[in-house]
Amino acid sequence: MNYLFFDTECAQGRGGICEFGYILLDSDFNVIKAENLLINPHLVFDDYGHHKAGIYFAYSKDEYYSAPDIMDRYDQIAQLLSDKNNMVIGFATDSDAKFLIHDLDRFDLPHVNFVFWDVLKIYKMAGGRDNNLKLDILYSETGGEELMHHEALSDTKMTIEVFKKILTDHNLTTADIIRDFKEASGEVWGGRIIYNDGSVFNYTKGGRTTVANRRILDDFIKNEPISRLSNKFEGQIFSVAPNMVRENFELTMAVCDYAKENGGHFTLSICDAHVLLCDGETKIPKNRLRRNVKLVDVSQMEKIFGLSEGALSKENICLDELIGKISYNQAWYTEYKKAHQKV
Repeated sequence: MNYLFFDTECAQGRGGICEFGYILLDSDFNVIKAENLLINPHLVFDDYGHHKAGIYFAYSKDEYYSAPDIMDRYDQIAQLLSDKNNMVIGFATDSDAKFLIHDLDRFDLPHVNFVFWDVLKIYKMAGGRDNNLKLDILYSETGGEELMHHEALSDTKMTIEVFKKILTDHNLTTADIIRDFKEASGEVWGGRIIYNDGSVFNYTKGGRTTVANRRILDDFIKNEPISRLSNKFEGQIFSVAPNMVRENFELTMAVCDYAKENGGHFTLSICDAHVLLCDGETKIPKNRLRRNVKLVDVSQMEKIFGLSEGALSKENICLDELIGKISYNQAWYTEYKKAHQKV
């Protein structure tokens, strides 16, 4: 196995890669090849944003604009990242992955699929501190030669030295990293980033309906079609009490799914509900509800849906399967599961 360390620099905060620096090492950390590929970003450089962030580039704009663009560099970059023999490693690697996805989409280029590892996450998981985690600061603690920060090849060299110091300080091998630090890895597949945190889709863990989770829930309610295979709940509107929505993201998603799967409707407007899931702590003025609304707890809701006891408990709800039903996720998730099914 070889190690491919890489870093990117961009013309703007959201993308426009202008440098792709990489160092390919063999299993003993001997350099096979090192390059900094300058790239014409076909974007105006955000000078104000860069200077405010303390970012100064190693090359002139003329050098960037006269370089090959991402379309010309695509084959080389794609081959490096997708080579199964390369363990791809970076620093805050998901940022570089986002920039790459953005640029490939911008130029309508095929997605590049690869697994990556993040030295910043490895550092934290190995027991490193929680502050002053910038790459140049961590590198300064390795005792290495002075390098220019925000030059992609130099940043790649810094990442290698920080990684090697982690291995030395904690008596680890790369085999240990692969086995015990899985949460420091991720995957770029089909133009999306999948974090190795137990789920395919990116949502806030913990069960609460955070702002990010509420956006997913709203899209799920709006974009999951009502089933035409069953009319069991035709004309029936289901809802969940606001306090339960706030604390039970998975449960709210599941109730919406089961209602729609059986021809019913789901709303967060409890005044429209025929069936309202609530608990003993729910205090709702009767004038906010339909006259004949049916108030039920979780076990009663399970019986209404014809589910076994505990089916609506958090551990029995697969959020990936639910989020995968949202219209803009359906095709992607189907292909993802096909590509990752275990033979």
